[in-house]
Amino acid sequence: MHIVHLISVHPAFDVRIFHKEAKTLVKVGYNVVLIAQHTKEEIVDGVRIVPLPKPRNRFDRMTRVVWKLSILALRERADVYHFHDPELIPVGLILKLFGRKVIYDVHEDVPEQILNKDWVGNSIARKIVSL
Repeated sequence: MHIVHLISVHPAFDVRIFHKEAKTLVKVGYNVVLIAQHTKEEIVDGVRIVPLPKPRNRFDRMTRVVWKLSILALRERADVYHFHDPELIPVGLILKLFGRKVIYDVHEDVPEQILNKDWVGNSIARKIVSL
């Protein structure tokens, strides 16, 4: 089985995603790919890392980098896509439209975080959280 982890915010070697999830899946025989911000394509502990460009700013990360991640994800033709960042929900929906199995694994209290971000206006934040 081919499993792809998609991350746009967390570092490539995030303890939970890389060390606890991806490496464990490799140990039990799965083909695991991690698409994340990284400097080069390489295989580390059996996990193939596909690099994403480093974003210039938050807007760049949420547009250009997420677009690039979407293309790379579709190219993988994985059995399962496992993503970890709320900004990747549109990517997950696109993958679902293509009939792919998708896991959304959020680690944080996202509604609370959105309410506490000063770059998101209060009225916008409340509308987002209400969804």
